[in-house]
Amino acid sequence: MEVLRPCPFCGGEAVLENTLSAAAYKGKFSQIYRVGCKACKFYLRRDSEFYIENGEVVFNKNGYKDAIKAWNTRSYDKYDLSIDQYGVKFRSAIVKEGTEEHGET
Repeated sequence: MEVLRPCPFCGGEAVLENTLSAAAYKGKFSQIYRVGCKACKFYLRRDSEFYIENGEVVFNKNGYKDAIKAWNTRSYDKYDLSIDQYGVKFRSAIVKEGTEEHGET
């Protein structure tokens, strides 16, 4: 199983759950995954769609991987951060002021 980052709001442990497995419809199957924090009751949901071909599972959408990727992505990952008991302290931004990425030229 993939490693889940702690909750971005409270720091609590994240959980990944398979909340629904649906029967085949026109040869396609679906599953719903959600990942989140039970303490905060904040969850992200991602759906899987797949079919069976020659005995192998073929994904149209992989909700399991998408849920983990979405949960583990943080908007502040583009910054070099130092976190201490007082909160987040910025050391340096990867996107420098005065660059096109920052919106200035």
